[in-house]
Amino acid sequence: MTLFTALFPPEDVVAELHGALRPVRRAHPRLRWTDPARWHVTVGFFGDAEPAEPADQLAGLAGVTAPVLSLRGSGHFSRGDAAGVLWIGVAGPLDGLGRAAAGVPADWRPHLTVARGAPLPRVDFVGREWTAAEVALVLSRPGADYVVLDRVPLTTPNG
Repeated sequence: MTLFTALFPPEDVVAELHGALRPVRRAHPRLRWTDPARWHVTVGFFGDAEPAEPADQLAGLAGVTAPVLSLRGSGHFSRGDAAGVLWIGVAGPLDGLGRAAAGVPADWRPHLTVARGAPLPRVDFVGREWTAAEVALVLSRPGADYVVLDRVPLTTPNG
């Protein structure tokens, strides 16, 4: 099992990206496309870990300002084998969140993984803005749905 913290885009943002990717999916049917229900932006990664007290992984996030984000552009992560990862970028002020969250690597590149395989296309996409109002602590098991163990709200101007 894998443990991580994540931002989940709202349904309208997921639907917008899903629709924009429809022609790309048709043009690249050999790629392994990720289920939109699992789309998230990993904030902290704890690897193969048993969930401890959830407050441990979410410590430091209370009071962090909720960033206004948008999904835009794309890129690839290469892997040692022929397969790679196609991701959609995340634009917005994430520095404060990255500094406050546990498990964030120094080279953190916020992104949303949409496909794996090769060859990977380029996706020109600019999505609507959304406010990341909470960070979730998530448990992932192979072949199973994500389980959200806990959430911490981020501070919004009206909240």
